[in-house]
Amino acid sequence: IFDPLRLYSDQSQVSGKVETSAALPFLPRPALLDGSLPGDRGFDPFNFASDANSLQWQRKAELKHARLAMLAAVGWPIA
Repeated sequence: IFDPLRLYSDQSQVSGKVETSAALPFLPRPALLDGSLPGDRGFDPFNFASDANSLQWQRKAELKHARLAMLAAVGWPIA
């Protein structure tokens, strides 16, 4: 049992060796988000990065969306 808020009175069943996410300290850190990617703070509450392929797909999608947003920010005053 993972109990970061110390809600359980019986601490014998609570596992204390769980690494928590830096972004959400009340959730365990996802296995693939180990800090090796830039900007990785362990934020994946919906488990989108469940395996290595989906993590890379999400990373590429985030880069594409960021580039489109930058182009839109430049094009908005021109329009």
